[in-house]
Amino acid sequence: MAKSNDRKGDRGGDRSKGRPDDRSKDRYADREDVLDDAWAALDDGDPEESLRLIKRLSSDDPSRSLLEAAARCLTNDLGGARRAFDRARSLGMPSDDPDSLWTEGELLLREWRIADAQASFQTLAESERSAGVLERLSFCAELLGDAAKGATLMEEASALDPESAPPIPHLSAEEFDQVLHEAIGDLPDEFRRAVDAVRLVVEPFPTRELARQGDPAEVAPDILGLFTGASLLDGEHEMTAGPPPTIHVFQRNLERTCIDHDELREQIRITLYHELGHFLGFDEEGVDRMGLG
Repeated sequence: MAKSNDRKGDRGGDRSKGRPDDRSKDRYADREDVLDDAWAALDDGDPEESLRLIKRLSSDDPSRSLLEAAARCLTNDLGGARRAFDRARSLGMPSDDPDSLWTEGELLLREWRIADAQASFQTLAESERSAGVLERLSFCAELLGDAAKGATLMEEASALDPESAPPIPHLSAEEFDQVLHEAIGDLPDEFRRAVDAVRLVVEPFPTRELARQGDPAEVAPDILGLFTGASLLDGEHEMTAGPPPTIHVFQRNLERTCIDHDELREQIRITLYHELGHFLGFDEEGVDRMGLG
């Protein structure tokens, strides 16, 4: 499984601005220090650090539960994220709190409740119309089939913050296929032969139906690629008894996660090789060790 789209930016504000990058225990004088660093850890893509930090907060602090929900979303623990979010609300977290709205939108996206996620981000945009929020609204619009609205929202995000929300690069279907075939041609012979035994499907986005076929927590709407079916290690019987082995590559998600065409072409190759590694029978760590990640 290739990673999800990480181009979405932050929640609309930098809570840690002006703070030193020091999360040692000696510097936590008050609750706000913990909160700021826990959110900063999430923005840095480190949910484990955020979960460690919030242990300093009271168990009846709604902000602790909200941060736990956001962190568990990033670790694919959607059940734990939903329980933590509901607990935050029951402890008094206001429904219009910006961090609460952002976390709710992200959780609803991961639960494939796209229209509900869009409503949460829209409510947030009414008070904080940041590039990060507009990007998420753009993504929701595209998932719901409104490409024109998605493009308009992304243009607004780029105008607000061109550094964190640059224009999305795009390849035609023919150009995208060419990059894939060039990547296949560059593989060693043994890996190239393996490609002949697997279906390669290019789609704009994953679907709710695809998520239902496996573990929904592993099939986020912004995932870049996915392998489904039996691997070579499962044997010929498993490969013929079930759905055919298939590598799914999600073009629009790949485009949305990249800042220019060079990065896009490279990410296409990385995603293809990553999913090919899963077809060969490797787990995430094995894929990385084989140089296919």
